[in-house]
Amino acid sequence: MTVEDNILVSVCVVTYNQEKYIAECLESLVSQKTNFKFEIIIGEDCSTDNTRNIVKQYAEKYSDLVIPLFYENNLGPLENIKQVYLKARGKYIAHMDGDDFVLSGKLQLQYDVMEKGYAICSHNVCSINTLGKIDNNFWKFEGGEYNWRFYLKNMPFFAHSSKMFIRDHLISVVKELESNTYDFELHLESLKYGNIYHISDNLGVYRLDVGLMKNDKKILIKMIDTKIRVFEKSYVYFDDKKYVKKIYQKEILKMIKYTLINLKISKSIRLFLLMINNMVNK
Repeated sequence: MTVEDNILVSVCVVTYNQEKYIAECLESLVSQKTNFKFEIIIGEDCSTDNTRNIVKQYAEKYSDLVIPLFYENNLGPLENIKQVYLKARGKYIAHMDGDDFVLSGKLQLQYDVMEKGYAICSHNVCSINTLGKIDNNFWKFEGGEYNWRFYLKNMPFFAHSSKMFIRDHLISVVKELESNTYDFELHLESLKYGNIYHISDNLGVYRLDVGLMKNDKKILIKMIDTKIRVFEKSYVYFDDKKYVKKIYQKEILKMIKYTLINLKISKSIRLFLLMINNMVNK
């Protein structure tokens, strides 16, 4: 693996129409104190508000740290993520959504953990709502080491903007991603190489009621399809097929219940048939 220009962490930020939040996100990143060199890559996806101008200001002020990607046309969330990941030069990638922000010490703590040989490092996050109220108990797991079995049982387990992972494990996979709910698959790919270490401290802030997932049934359907792909890949990647089958069937039952209440009955029928096939053939 080649680490270009001694950059050890690439913070990959994706943003679109986040003029209210992107400055807070970027300020929290440029303020990080580390004993290693890092870069901040920002994919600005042709916003129709003032987001691009704010990103330009940070790129000019922190030209040795901030690398903007200004697209001529709107790429959409998935392609934006692909581009920032492929631009990364560091040994590790830390993901950030442009409406979230990080707290003091995040990058150094995660880097120190990753240097111990883990495939992923994640952390707890607090949340902030549209009124500015913070919930410090929003997303909590005990700190420690977790393997692929725990991940399958508890997907998504950690918040999207809390993860740091090894760049070279996933760059070839990134090009093949097909869904905006790609993160489930990326995490599984990382887990082929090692375990997750989860930090119990709140090192980031997740913004509620904004962003890609808000009330979007199409995205929720894609998430179900992505989870199915994760379980199907798990049969190939891991030896404990019995465990995968057990968790897969439980997850399908939960998905059937959810789709009956929130989505289409046709989706529920397809999931039911999938469960029957899984019971018979796996």
